Amino acid sequence: MRIKWYRFASKPYHQSECSQSNILPTIDHYLYYILFEILKNSVEAVRYKPNPLIEVTMKEIDEEWVLIKIQDNGGGIQDKDMDKIWYYSYTTHPINTTNIVEQRDFSNQSPLSGFGYGLPISEIYVNFFNSSCHNIKIISNNNKTSVYIYLRNLKLSWC
Repeated sequence: MRIKWYRFASKPYHQSECSQSNILPTIDHYLYYILFEILKNSVEAVRYKPNPLIEVTMKEIDEEWVLIKIQDNGGGIQDKDMDKIWYYSYTTHPINTTNIVEQRDFSNQSPLSGFGYGLPISEIYVNFFNSSCHNIKIISNNNKTSVYIYLRNLKLSWC
């Protein structure tokens, strides 16, 4: 899966190689949405850092689960915001409405973040794929944020 960065193309990030191929019971569009939202948050967190770094790793935990870990060296999420980030319309990155102009299509002037829907919708998608709850975990301090996404692993003997 390739994610294109139009607005933040100049910011570096590091993507680790997956050790093996796994079959994930997901719909590509929804997995793209989940990864895009979380990576977008990471890019925003490291945007003004002198040495920005975002690491993406994927590994098989066991025959049933695959872990996707996205870690950045941004400023972290404040403790007072950790429980609130799962609420709709809650954002730690408010939109600057002075520069918004009406657009017929997406453009560089359209805000990519600040609406407060990315994480709550991502959690719904992941929970739907896994038929269980709380499959996205976030651990944060003032030096880094790590997002752990747990997805079911389908190991098929004929693959």
